[in-house]
Amino acid sequence: MKAVKLKHFLLNKKSIFSKILLSYLLVIILPVTLIGFFSFKASEQIISQQISLLNSNTINQVAKNIGFLLDQVIAVVNVCNQNSDLETDLNKRQADPYLRLKNSQKIQAKIQNYSYALGWMKYQMILIGANGDIYAIPDGISRITPVNIARHGWYPQMLQDPERILWLSTRPSFLKGDDDKYFTAIKPLQNGYSKNHYGILLLSIAESNLYDIYQDSLNNGNQMMIIDSRGRIISHAKREKVGEISSERRQLLKLVRNKSQNRQIIALHHGKYIFNYKQVAGTDWYIINIIPLTAFSKDIYALGLKILLLSLGSILLALAAALFISRKIAMPLINLSARIKNRHRSEAAAAKSSFMDEMDIVSKEYDHIVGELEKTINNLVKEQEEKRKVELQALQAQINPHFLYNTLNSIKCLVWTGQVELIEPTINALVNLLEQTIGGKDDELIRLEDELNNIRSYMYIQNIRLHCEIQLLFKVPQDLSQYKIPKLLLQPIIENAVFHGIEPKNKPGRIYIYCTENDSALKIEVLDDGIGMDRETIANIFSGKHHISNRFSGIGLKNVDERLKLYFGSQFGLAIESEVGVGTSVVLMLPKSDKS
Repeated sequence: MKAVKLKHFLLNKKSIFSKILLSYLLVIILPVTLIGFFSFKASEQIISQQISLLNSNTINQVAKNIGFLLDQVIAVVNVCNQNSDLETDLNKRQADPYLRLKNSQKIQAKIQNYSYALGWMKYQMILIGANGDIYAIPDGISRITPVNIARHGWYPQMLQDPERILWLSTRPSFLKGDDDKYFTAIKPLQNGYSKNHYGILLLSIAESNLYDIYQDSLNNGNQMMIIDSRGRIISHAKREKVGEISSERRQLLKLVRNKSQNRQIIALHHGKYIFNYKQVAGTDWYIINIIPLTAFSKDIYALGLKILLLSLGSILLALAAALFISRKIAMPLINLSARIKNRHRSEAAAAKSSFMDEMDIVSKEYDHIVGELEKTINNLVKEQEEKRKVELQALQAQINPHFLYNTLNSIKCLVWTGQVELIEPTINALVNLLEQTIGGKDDELIRLEDELNNIRSYMYIQNIRLHCEIQLLFKVPQDLSQYKIPKLLLQPIIENAVFHGIEPKNKPGRIYIYCTENDSALKIEVLDDGIGMDRETIANIFSGKHHISNRFSGIGLKNVDERLKLYFGSQFGLAIESEVGVGTSVVLMLPKSDKS
């Protein structure tokens, strides 16, 4: 029976079971295929990066060894340049053949001693003195003479900066009879104080010394070379290319000048290669290593085959799991939709549900339930809002009899004392306050400017009652005074400043009201220079436990904080800071509302 039922749902295109199963097939096959593809690509990239990193380390070591070789060459050049005896001998012009021969032997012996540091490498040293003589190690006939030296292209370059060593790229030997190729360090020898030249030193090192350094690093078909900033090949794994201008110099020089990428994959010779380079410190030489990707293609394709087989196996397992999970998910929904259909037994509902699948039926029923729930919630919210408004109106209407009694008594005292001119302003201030409570409009929000006027009326009455001057000072920009705030928001705070701050010290006092704004909020701060309060007193006032017999209305600081949070959210409200003997600060934070 279950098998027949399952077959029915598989064949039924409207069945939730068939839709879930087809969705699983799409959701499983596509990601597995993509994961397999990108895993292969990522693995290929990781392998290439690892190979590139290994070759980069190799190049770094090669560069370090070449740097050591060049340091030895530089050391020999510097020793020759700083020898005062050699300067004296190279400036001697001997007419006598015997003395000239003795001077030549002396110079040959000195430069032979200097060159012992190069004993492990093949080299040539040619020294052209200011006396016109040429000295060479090993002995040989120099192609460079005092007569033709100025015709060489490197000669003007050498004279432009005689303090530095000029490096010449690999070229044929300067000594006749030597077929090897050499790179050369050239340095004019000059006096350290007078800067007068007394000779030219050419120290040439066989290119084979460079090749010996990186020869063991040649494997997997890689090509290693050293080129200068003009693209001339100083050393190359393919020996016949040494000394030539590289045919790919433009592309190679462009790559080495891109300092941010010393390891990358490039297209060269109609193929892809892993490219690494490293500049030799103190020179314009670049060590370049190029490895064809085909050298590693066998490993990469073997990895790709494993990923493919793993992906196919994952798809087959996922298909079996999809069939099982789809049935587990679909059957409860199918049974639930059947129960909903039985509940709506009318012919119209039955006809309509025949064109819907199980999910549509459940969704419709869910929408119906949610709609009913929203109506219930909205009614409850509306009831709570009405209740809150009634409570607020009741608090506003609770004019404290003591306040009215004391105010009227103060007016009576004004009559007795003959201060008739103060009676009318006092009555007007009281009327203004009563209009905001008993006779005010139903609007819960008023302009800050109107609230400040109410504060002025309240403080006028308090000053009459207390027979002392309490100054009320404002720093409220005109544009900010047009924002709307909840009615009777500041009066309870001013009332607290009078009764808990200034009145107990029996001296005139000041109350400051500041208003500032930021991008989204309005900040109102009320400061007084009263006696201040400790934490316990603040807590009692905030909770309503500390009673004020002459309070104007039933609204206290706790009501103010609750109203702000109720109107605008829990991130708004008031904060109290006070120090005994200094005063009290009350800060209100509320969002900026539309200006009237």
